Amino acid sequence: MKNSIPAVALLNRKAGIGWTTGRHTSVPVPVFALGRGQERFGGSYDNTELAKKMMDLCGLSPVAKE
Repeated sequence: MKNSIPAVALLNRKAGIGWTTGRHTSVPVPVFALGRGQERFGGSYDNTELAKKMMDLCGLSPVAKE
């Protein structure tokens, strides 16, 4: 896992993403959106709920664990 940290930092810089912590806080995050599907966002959500909303917008289904 340690070897992936530099790669993640590089991807974050390229994408223009910044983080306020390097840890999971388990606190719902405020979300706002513009564009297609924006009506599905607006409020505070758990990170797993956000993933499901984004997958739904992309027409994807969660993969069941075996």
